[in-house]
Amino acid sequence: MAPSRVASSFSTSSITSFLQQRHGASAHGTAWGRCIYGVLAYAVMQRQREVGIRLALGARPGKAIGMFVYRGMMLSGIGIAIGVAVAAGITRWMSSLL
Repeated sequence: MAPSRVASSFSTSSITSFLQQRHGASAHGTAWGRCIYGVLAYAVMQRQREVGIRLALGARPGKAIGMFVYRGMMLSGIGIAIGVAVAAGITRWMSSLL
């Protein structure tokens, strides 16, 4: 028994939709990653003199790097928290429409 046209078109449509969603999510994540990178690179440039002075006065290099890692983690954490809250709100709103 040959598969029907409806079943085969549904299967192809599902695979295509899945791949498009994965590609969109990947592009979205890459864009936000580049955004965070840009903000951190700007922060490092702004505080370059301060870091140099700290290192000259005897601070450990790991401590200087830690300042920027902490800031990046804070930015990421805040972004994740906002994203989860917005997603929960949109999910609740969308479910009320169904």
